[in-house]
Amino acid sequence: MKISKRALTARERAVLQGIWDGKSVKEVAADLNLERCTIKNRLSSVYLKLGVSGQVLAIRRGLELGLLTVRVEPHDNDTGY
Repeated sequence: MKISKRALTARERAVLQGIWDGKSVKEVAADLNLERCTIKNRLSSVYLKLGVSGQVLAIRRGLELGLLTVRVEPHDNDTGY
């Protein structure tokens, strides 16, 4: 199955990014000022468009397609090594 980056809406990508960032559906909803049921509906749409059946597979596919941003944050006790 071939999919382009543009197949997901900006909002769907934001929802998927939030899940990738480790946030719960409730936290993603609060961040995007949406209801939890709306986030769940967006996730269902993402799964359908990516041809997957759940969050883990959606994240994997999103990473493969370059849809997600990998953020690296330094630890508080990071000494630079």
